[in-house]
Amino acid sequence: MKRKTILLFLLTLLIPMFFLLSSCFGQIEVEPKIEVTPDSSFRFEMTTTKTGYMVNKFIGTESKVRIPEKYNDKPVIYILSEAFANNDVIEEIVIPNTIIDMWGAVFKGCTNLTKVTIPASVKSIAPITFQDCVGLETINVEKDNPNYRSIDGAVYSKDGKTLIIYPAGKTGKINFNKGITKIDDLLLEHVKL
Repeated sequence: MKRKTILLFLLTLLIPMFFLLSSCFGQIEVEPKIEVTPDSSFRFEMTTTKTGYMVNKFIGTESKVRIPEKYNDKPVIYILSEAFANNDVIEEIVIPNTIIDMWGAVFKGCTNLTKVTIPASVKSIAPITFQDCVGLETINVEKDNPNYRSIDGAVYSKDGKTLIIYPAGKTGKINFNKGITKIDDLLLEHVKL
């Protein structure tokens, strides 16, 4: 009897979550497709939705990676958690100005990543996006981004009061923004300051 109750409880949690995600992304294909951009420079697994593409996993071997803005006339708008995780080849990544969200530990463990810029289009970014990127000393945020800004190579809320991401490879004395009032809880859990 207890197993049945637990199973029903889990189903009542999972079914609404599925519909919530479906409504957020539109119709989600069940299986990701392995696709290659026309110039063969960006190999990835992705999922298509009504509004655009989600990068599920990078499967290329390039050290300088440029995520395409569009594929099949649809924008590339999301990068899912751990899509580039534990890649020790990537040194530089160019994120297009079509990306809206970067969920979870997108670049976790990319130990040779040294250069990245967050475009103006990004509305949400997780504090663990660059977790364990020990070569990353500076994260730049485009000035037109309405939600975030870069101060001394770290990512802050636009008003500069909340520290969102501190690069794992940054050495020396930590210089917090003078107006800081909060450090994101996830940042404290996953980054050694």
